Amino acid sequence: MERMTSDGFSNELTVDDRWLRGLARRVVGDPDVADDVAQETWLRASRHGVFARGWLSTALRHVAIQWARGDARRGRREKAAATPERHDVDVAETAAQLSARSALVDAVLALEPALRDVVLLRFYEDRSFDEVARTLGIPSSTAKSREKRALEQLRRGLERKPGHDGRSCLALLVPYAQSQSALGAVGGLAVSGSVKLVASALVVACVAVTWWIAQDDGASDAVERGVAHVETSESAPAPEPSSAPAEATRESVTPPPSVAGDAADARARVTYELRGRVVDMDGRSFGNAEVRFSPSGDDAAAQTTARALADGTFTLVGTAAQGSITCIEPGTISVMTAEFTLERPRDAFVVVATRARPLHGSVVDASDGEPLVGARVHVVLPFQLEAAIPYPLDRSQRVGFETTTGSDGTFAFNAIPALDDVVVVGSAAGHTYVVAHADRDPAVPLRIELPPVSVQDEMLMGQVVDAGGVPVAGATVGAGELMRKTDDHGRFGLPLETIRASEVHGEVVLRAGMRGYRSASFRKPVDGWPSHVVLVLGPPPSSIRGFVRDAGGAPLADIDVHLVDPTVLCIDSYAPVYDEELASGGAPQTVTAADGSFEIGGLADRPYTLLACQRSTLEVVRTAPIPAGSNGVVLELPTRSATSALDGVVTGRDGVPIAGATVRVSRELGSVRYLNFGFGLGLPALDATTREDGTFSFDAITADALSIEVSAQGCDSTSREISIAERGSGRVVVVLERHRSFRVETTRVKTGSIQMLGADGKPRMVTSRRANQTVSLAEAPLVDGKTPVLVVGDGATTLCVLDDKRQEVLRVPVAFVPDEITVLRP
Repeated sequence: MERMTSDGFSNELTVDDRWLRGLARRVVGDPDVADDVAQETWLRASRHGVFARGWLSTALRHVAIQWARGDARRGRREKAAATPERHDVDVAETAAQLSARSALVDAVLALEPALRDVVLLRFYEDRSFDEVARTLGIPSSTAKSREKRALEQLRRGLERKPGHDGRSCLALLVPYAQSQSALGAVGGLAVSGSVKLVASALVVACVAVTWWIAQDDGASDAVERGVAHVETSESAPAPEPSSAPAEATRESVTPPPSVAGDAADARARVTYELRGRVVDMDGRSFGNAEVRFSPSGDDAAAQTTARALADGTFTLVGTAAQGSITCIEPGTISVMTAEFTLERPRDAFVVVATRARPLHGSVVDASDGEPLVGARVHVVLPFQLEAAIPYPLDRSQRVGFETTTGSDGTFAFNAIPALDDVVVVGSAAGHTYVVAHADRDPAVPLRIELPPVSVQDEMLMGQVVDAGGVPVAGATVGAGELMRKTDDHGRFGLPLETIRASEVHGEVVLRAGMRGYRSASFRKPVDGWPSHVVLVLGPPPSSIRGFVRDAGGAPLADIDVHLVDPTVLCIDSYAPVYDEELASGGAPQTVTAADGSFEIGGLADRPYTLLACQRSTLEVVRTAPIPAGSNGVVLELPTRSATSALDGVVTGRDGVPIAGATVRVSRELGSVRYLNFGFGLGLPALDATTREDGTFSFDAITADALSIEVSAQGCDSTSREISIAERGSGRVVVVLERHRSFRVETTRVKTGSIQMLGADGKPRMVTSRRANQTVSLAEAPLVDGKTPVLVVGDGATTLCVLDDKRQEVLRVPVAFVPDEITVLRP
């Protein structure tokens, strides 16, 4: 038996464990749940062999969302089991939910593609702004401004729907978010904290299907009416993995073609023909195995089954818009299921199965041998699993095995994978989690001993009250990169370790905010943070009212008006939380009405700088500082005569034009500073779509301080400033790199990593895709000399192979086969 902090994993676990647990507490709030989330994150890190803090941070937020969804699903199943007869179904409520969901889908479809990209990456995949920027090839500040624009446009779009408003539409969709905690946050799309992740995941989960279908250029119109059935194109089965040594340095495997439909037809479908393959842990075909499609939820009657052919391929009928495909052959168990949703319907499903075995044992306190009741037990599969499968696994997902101990501290699994390198992790509140090996006789019970935790985090405790001394429940308290909500008595607690970690970036001020109040603040005394602080909220906030007009005095409608200098309360999930948005209940920006009027609320008693922007030309005007409480402020937006057309073309590296690319032109308008971080202002931009010949044009646009961002399906995005020469000529040339799929098999290194370099010798990011999610990596792990199927831009020219000490072993040039999976064998 090994402790995770010693021999079981690298020393980096000891160094980073307290940091990761602190991050988990900031994300989920509940200390017990935070420990579980941190533990699961370490498990994922051990599977992938990646321990960098950036990767751990992203993985932890994925785990937090999935944990919330799992708790919600368990709650719904328990409720359904307790009330088998449901004759009191509110049909009107169901109809309202469906109407709200449809309204939300339409609202997201109305977003510009560039905004949809950021929303999906930020909230569905839980990427940081820096990761979004790297993925899309744009500045981090641009990613932040796009997120703000997307959320604001969603809210406006929903409010304009007849019979709907932004609050009711999103609140009705809480069941789809898998977490009731989203209810209070989704009202105005000004969400924060761990709720922000869940509420945002709700938005994307409901619209991802339509987004993917809208992006699929090969969408099929051939859908039968009534009981519709997906007709998939015939394709040759995926080739069998060869056991004979190959002499060629690379070979190509053609991926199966995709099948998709348009959004309207997709909603009408009832059954779907699903095709895929069952393989074993070594990627070999699992012939004649029985597979089952299980719709999401607990409707067992809607399940369908089929038997695979001798080559492992199968075809079965799906009976719902989403579900899982598993292997149910007697004596076997699935270790990776195929996940089907309408996001990207296609016949590329891969199910991984192996022999099954039982496992039972007990969890006890290491100090006294007493059984631990309710301890969690996880079975962790080998992290080299994906590397052995020579097929795309972006539709496949690992199976989780978890249980809790009973009143006598014992646990039992009826079936787990019968593999030699499976480990079991035991954990319990107040104890250090421990890793044990499960590769032993299943008849012998496994005993897991958990040491008690002896060190508790030092906390900064406090209370938030109003001017009369009355405690304020639900107030937001933040310091640096930490945020909490007060309880029913206005109390809060913040771990000082996390606050001190933020202090390396500058002075951290403890602040509290609440709708209808001016914020309260507390600076650390010279002798350090006290043990208890009382924060007193101020009187109702002020506002600034005024009008936006043109040079002739005519009112201008639909002009964006922003606060240039809002006060940052704290940083949450890499995004700033502003005092003004908490005090007003909305973002520190607005849009002028038909008469040109505007009002920005939630202001403290100080001057503010405003900025007005006209969307059609990107013309802006910035004011001098204006005292809060001012009325009748007039912002005059000049009519710029020096506007000009801007034309350009988008091509690949091979010079072939790229049609359908999204081109966005925007202005750099500064940022808000907090600690050592900068956050860009969220302002509109101008968009265009490239024509069949790759060209695009803007009729009239301001001629200064412009940047251009270009994205296209199947390509790496890019972003850069438009030079003066380009503006003068009106001609802009943008070159995108197309994605290339590959995997590596080498006998030179068993355990290590690979890195892709461009022609300039700089590392290129590679993308790993699993279960409809993507993760960008600077290095991809090598396990048993193999990588899973990865994606990289076609600008990558060199493959570097590194050993387990990150020492370069060899460097070879590479060439990719377009539209195929290139197997590299250096």
